[in-house]
Amino acid sequence: MGLQMKISFTTPLTTYRMIELTESAGSKEKTALFLSSIKKSTAELHSLLESNQLLSALISPGVTLRHYFFYLLLMKKIEEVYEKHIVTLLATLFPGGVQRKASLLLAEDIQTIGYILPQSLVIENYTLPIEKMSLAYAFGFMYVMEGSKLGGKVISKHIQLNLAFSESSGAKFVSDYGVNTTALWRVFLSKFSEYVVENDCEEEAIRGANGAFKSIYDYFESNLFLIKEI
Repeated sequence: MGLQMKISFTTPLTTYRMIELTESAGSKEKTALFLSSIKKSTAELHSLLESNQLLSALISPGVTLRHYFFYLLLMKKIEEVYEKHIVTLLATLFPGGVQRKASLLLAEDIQTIGYILPQSLVIENYTLPIEKMSLAYAFGFMYVMEGSKLGGKVISKHIQLNLAFSESSGAKFVSDYGVNTTALWRVFLSKFSEYVVENDCEEEAIRGANGAFKSIYDYFESNLFLIKEI
């Protein structure tokens, strides 16, 4: 009985394909690790922001029109700066951000509510945590702003229930005007994590995200007087 030998041949093409698949798997693992890392690294400041008195009021049964109006007003100031300096900076890397300028929705909601501000009331503008930022830092900041749209869905339910606004009138911003926020968030995470891993700038991106959380928290805290009777 003769000895049978099984010989397999590997062509340069299949070898290249195997290397390509291995690198792809490695890249996916790195992006997954980064997304886990940034979530853990920003958890403390994320929780701090959510503890703000005004933001907490938005998801409480006692939310008032005043709470909601001044939240929109402050977010409009944040969004305008964000869109001007960060969305514009990242337009070539994440063109979808340009198409979703939330400041327009905020302006429409504010107009719908029709709350009249006292003439003596002066609200300072929001300023970015740093003047000059890298693309990675800006992307980290965008991570916070895009992620906040998921939280907006939670706020939207309370606003519609307690203040009778809807995603087509008065609650366009918090509803993200009915778009598939979860799907868009996944698209963003994919582009964001791929850029960070490919450019080896994880720490800078995390710094940008923490800078966003802290500066927005400070801005809301400095304006808590708005929800008190003047």
